[in-house]
This record gives sequence, structure tokens and C-alpha cells, in this order.
Amino acid sequence: MPPDPFTAAALIDLTGASPHTVRQTIGEMLDDGSVVEKGQDPDHDGPGRAPMLYATS
Repeated sequence: MPPDPFTAAALIDLTGASPHTVRQTIGEMLDDGSVVEKGQDPDHDGPGRAPMLYATS
């Protein structure tokens, strides 16, 4: 796991897994409580919506 907080993109870069696989895994970890949502990245300044930040619980 990357350091907390992290984004799905950080996990994709770290693992090389597909975006679908990473998002599915994050969803399962949210369901079992091992990961929590911390809100959108306040430092986001690019186009589009800010990415969601996650942290291990």
C-alpha cells in the first residue's frame, strides 16, 4: 500500500494492475472496513473532478 492517504491512481501506478481491478479491490476493502474514504483531494488542480482519497483503517 502507498502511504496514507492514497488515490486509486497511486495504487494503479504502484501495482501495475488495471484500473478496474484496483477499483474493485478498493470497493471490497471499503466493504470490509480495511479502507475508508477521506474525501476528495483538496490539492487537485487539474481538469475534471478531484480524485477520492483513501486511507487504511
